[in-house]
Amino acid sequence: MTTSLATVFVFLISVLLAVYTGLSETLAVATARSTITVFATVCGILLLVFVAPPTRFWAGSDVLRGQGDWRPTILAAVLVTGLVVLLSLSTGRAFFEIQELTLLDAAVIGGVALLWALALRFIWRRRLLELVLGIELKGT
Repeated sequence: MTTSLATVFVFLISVLLAVYTGLSETLAVATARSTITVFATVCGILLLVFVAPPTRFWAGSDVLRGQGDWRPTILAAVLVTGLVVLLSLSTGRAFFEIQELTLLDAAVIGGVALLWALALRFIWRRRLLELVLGIELKGT
């Protein structure tokens, strides 16, 4: 649910930025679509950090299992770097039909993705989903 709300937020900001800069309607929609695609990809990559949190801060529960495995975090960093390189090349953007994004678009994507990760961590830490659904998960 948090991803859906964040995606709508990113979409609205990208459309507003596109209209504000005077882009045509077709180009504004293409830019918004590209922004949503990149945002969803970044959020998916950020989920890797939660698989095996490197530090207690990123743990979804109160307990950090294991010694804090950095491999998923390193993998996430490599994947984000690869995404940035791919999107900086015109052939990479053309292959995935992604519009060229401005630095402001990238800042919005990065900022909202970071806020999304922190909100997700908060929801998991406070067990809000369990509270809303009225369930208790065993072994967590």
